[in-house]
This record gives sequence, C-alpha cells and structure tokens, in this order.
Amino acid sequence: MGGLLIGFTSGKGFLRIDKAVDTYKAIFNGAGLNWFFHVGSHSIGVPFTDSRVWFPWIRSPTKAPPIPTSERLRNGSLDLQQTLLVVTPLLLTGLAVAFAFRCGLFNIGGNGQYTVGAIVGVQTGVWFAQLPQPAHLLVALGAAMLAGAAWAGIAGFLKATVGAHEVITTIMLNWTALWIGSYLVGFNGPLQQNKPGSNRLPSRTTLRTAPTFPSSGAAPSCRGYT
Repeated sequence: MGGLLIGFTSGKGFLRIDKAVDTYKAIFNGAGLNWFFHVGSHSIGVPFTDSRVWFPWIRSPTKAPPIPTSERLRNGSLDLQQTLLVVTPLLLTGLAVAFAFRCGLFNIGGNGQYTVGAIVGVQTGVWFAQLPQPAHLLVALGAAMLAGAAWAGIAGFLKATVGAHEVITTIMLNWTALWIGSYLVGFNGPLQQNKPGSNRLPSRTTLRTAPTFPSSGAAPSCRGYT
C-alpha cells in the first residue's frame, strides 16, 4: 500500500513503479542493510582488546580519496549501527509489553519505562565514566534495567494493594516520567550542564538580558551563551 501511494503521488495520477522502487531502495540503504553486500577481506578489532579478526563485510565510499581500512569500516557501518541502536530498545520495550499481555495485564507504560531507563542509564554512565569499559557498560545497562523495572513496579504495587487498573496507572506514569525527565534534563535542569567541567547554563533572566544590540545594526552579540 505504501508503494502504491508513493507511485501514484509521484506520477501525478499515473502509477510510477520506479519511484516506489527508488524509495524502498533508499530506505534499505539508509538502514544500513546494504552493508552486508559489500564483501571483501578485512579485519576488525575485538571489543575491549587489541586483537583483530578477519571480517568479510565493509562499505567503502565510491567517490572518495583513499582512506585507511579501519576508517572506511567505521564510516561504512554507521548506518547499520544507528539502526540497531534505535531498533534494539524498541524491541525490548515491545517484549516487556508482550510479556504483560501474556500474563493477562495491559502494560501501556512501555513509553514511561523506556524514558526512565534511558535517563538513568545515561546519567549512570556519566557518573561512573572512570570505570573500565566493560564494567562501565554493565553498570549503565544494569541501572537502566532496574530503573525501568522499578517504574513498572509502581503500577504493579498499586494493582496488588488497592486494585488500581494497570491501564490507567501506566498511562499516567508515562506522562509522569515524561515531565520528570523534561525537568531533569531540560533547559537549566539538575542534570543539564553546558560542557563537562563547566558551570551550569545561565538562567533564563540572564539569557534574556545579556545579548546586546549595537546601534550599527549588526547582529546581536551572544558570546558565551552558545
């Protein structure tokens, strides 16, 4: 249906199959799936070690000056990496909802649980940045998992104690997580910093009054507030 819609709208009333094919080809390439079709003989580093092993796939730019193999591999796999970074949390969040459904409960709070887990995971990573890489990763992931589970546990506790319906409580917890997160990481929030090691961002009042407007008509000066 999506292909038909693209074909008709691209052809001004006529079906343009080629436009639909081009669109889905761009989606396929943009998701990084074409990375698997660039076969060669290359090596890739083993995480957290200095070892390297043979690796078959690599995407190299078609029109670019020669660059080291490791650099081409890093740039070429970026599309697929970003796709996996986005898809994996969504799959796990969907699993949390599906598990509750199988138990006869309607967990509509996946959004809020994802938000809480993401904020706690990122902030934990910031707090414990000096840990070795494997421990740093495991601590951040563990904290995110526990935070998301604890947030879902609020609805479970209310269901078990006072019989509050999980659909209502989980939907309300979604918005609670959203606004708490907006406060914590929003403008001038407790977890928001301008740059590592620097003071917090200036207040709203300072930002409103600091820029000056020269009489010459030049652009206002906002140095120090980027």
